[in-house]
Order: sequence, then structure tokens, then C-alpha cells
Amino acid sequence: MEFSIICPNDGTVDVGLENIASIVVRGDESLEVVFACPRCGAELRIVAQVPRMLLATLEDAVVIDEVTGEHTVSIEGLVRRGLLPPEAVEHAMVRPTPPPSFDEAMIDHYCEYFRRQLASAGNVEAMLAEIDSK
Repeated sequence: MEFSIICPNDGTVDVGLENIASIVVRGDESLEVVFACPRCGAELRIVAQVPRMLLATLEDAVVIDEVTGEHTVSIEGLVRRGLLPPEAVEHAMVRPTPPPSFDEAMIDHYCEYFRRQLASAGNVEAMLAEIDSK
């Protein structure tokens, strides 16, 4: 089963059961499903209303974090119950490495370039007109 979700880095991406990183129980009828973006690895979160009866059937798969007290549904527990394929465990453990972020020096160079463009043009509209003309 796949569906589309919007990643802030990559736009619309297709995710499926193999992209589930975790499932957090937010209340009696609410779950937060965390997907790992298949392209950049960013966490994509969806909150879903789930019938209380369904949550009750997943009770033995719920794990409570001892530090935060957060309730999560273990991927391993869902595999044991036959609700996820066995390969979901492998995918949950291996997340794509996010792309390297811009170097601070590179960002400074871009900012300096646009500062100089703006200084020579006088105002933003003139600067944009000059850039568009090239």
C-alpha cells in the first residue's frame, strides 16, 4: 500500500509501509505515524484518528519510553501480529542519510553576492530586473 505525502525537502513523495519509522499513540483514538522520506530521510509526520477498538488490538505492540513516557507502537510488534511484512523491520532500522546541508561559507558567499547586486542596483525591483535581463 502506497500513498503520496509532501516532504518539505523533496515535494510530493510516495511512501508505504516500508517507510514507517515509528508510530506514536497520541490518545485514545489518535496515532502519529512517522515516515522516513524515501529520498532524503526527513521525518514526515501524519496524525490519524483510529477507532479505539483498533488501538486495543495493538495493545501488546505498544512500547512505553521509560524516559519520556511516550507510547509507541513497535514495528516488530506489528510484524509479529502479521500487520506489517517482515522487511518493515529492516526498513525501520535503516534510514537514508539526509543530503549534506550548505556550508556556512557558501551561504555567506551567496548573501554577499546579493548584497553587492542590491547595492549597485539601488532597490530590489531594479536588481531583479537586472538579473532577469541576463
